[in-house]
Amino acid sequence: MKRVLAGLLLVVAGCTTVWALPELVQWWSQEERVEDGEIARVDTTAVDSFLAQALERIGADEVLARDENEGVVRAIHRLPRGADAVAAAQRVRDLGEDQGIELYVNSPDGLDAELRVYAGRHLRARVLLIPDLGASPTAPRVPTLRERPLVSLVVAGLGSQDIAQIMKSPVPLSLAVRPWTPFALRIAREGLQHWHEILVHMPATDTDAAARAVPWASGWLLDTGPEPGLPSLDMGVLVYPAAQPGRRPPSGLLPVPAQRPARLSARETLARTRALAVRNGAATMIIEADDPELSAVLAWAQAAHLSGFRMALASEVARANQVRGLRPSG
Repeated sequence: MKRVLAGLLLVVAGCTTVWALPELVQWWSQEERVEDGEIARVDTTAVDSFLAQALERIGADEVLARDENEGVVRAIHRLPRGADAVAAAQRVRDLGEDQGIELYVNSPDGLDAELRVYAGRHLRARVLLIPDLGASPTAPRVPTLRERPLVSLVVAGLGSQDIAQIMKSPVPLSLAVRPWTPFALRIAREGLQHWHEILVHMPATDTDAAARAVPWASGWLLDTGPEPGLPSLDMGVLVYPAAQPGRRPPSGLLPVPAQRPARLSARETLARTRALAVRNGAATMIIEADDPELSAVLAWAQAAHLSGFRMALASEVARANQVRGLRPSG
């Protein structure tokens, strides 16, 4: 059966949501499905040699991660600055066709590109190509404020630290508070007084109790994709790492896939968020409250209007078209 090629989109809750691959830890941990339940003992030398030479030809020399498990090589390579990941992957595919190598390209978000290389019937390598965006993208000039790309910041893991820096931010933030932490109630109250949005940073268990432990919350941040067993509330915004294709969230929840630093720095994740906002009209970034680059990210947010962006809450990104007044969402 032919495998799905580039540009795969998932339709979630009646609106189109791009499945991106920025949360590299979760991408890395996805299990491979092997036909017949085992890896065939085939000679992979030619395939490995081809892939090494092809990656060298496109300049993907920087290896962010690599391992081999049960006969499948998984690797993340950064491309040279200015290189287009999709174009580079397609070049590798063309080289593979010339040598009779079975290879497929997938670019779910139009930013990264994934190569799946086969040896015989079985997957041999799964390679993610990540572009080096260099300077953060600037949004194109638009005639009205409402047409600017929306960017929302979710500050996660709050509840046990000083929040003075965050509360001073003049831009709207979505604050994800961990329940049962020493300052959870205070952060929720002060965040609301500063016109920020309050989310519950959900634990793995006791979801209903956790939802009640953070007052004034209008949604949730999950560390994984949408799962059964979410709090039994009627509505809210649901923020989760974008690498999770996820399941369809319960009715009434607005899904918000978000970029999140993993093997990349917060600065590079912000650049990716900006690029996706330019491409899709809106994007969200999750950053931990103890991330050493939080100050730099908040500083950019305060000056986002100078580079053509508009800061928003996660719930506003979920309903971006309505916020911009362009057309009803969903």
